[in-house]
Amino acid sequence: MEEIDNKNNKNIDKRKYPRIEIKIKCRGDKAKYYSKDLCCDGIFLLKCINYEPGSILAMEFSVPGDKKLIKVRGIVVWLGKEGAGLRFLTISNADYEIINNFMNKQLS
Repeated sequence: MEEIDNKNNKNIDKRKYPRIEIKIKCRGDKAKYYSKDLCCDGIFLLKCINYEPGSILAMEFSVPGDKKLIKVRGIVVWLGKEGAGLRFLTISNADYEIINNFMNKQLS
């Protein structure tokens, strides 16, 4: 059996949760952004390039079909030309369930 070195394979998706492409209006600490994609533990923000990896942002958004404002704190884990990938650091159980239910509907 051949061993595969996953550390050097950049094509392997290390994400814990599936993502969906969706444009959501988000309000951050200092500006408003639109998302490119969303999952249960993070979001990618378009044109969010004024932060460095490790920066912490507080933000609010809602998912289509639910008017409740979801409030999260996230850390910039990835920065590229298009924007920044955030992993949620703090999110209430109720807000997590809203995202999770939305994701399940979109993926089914």
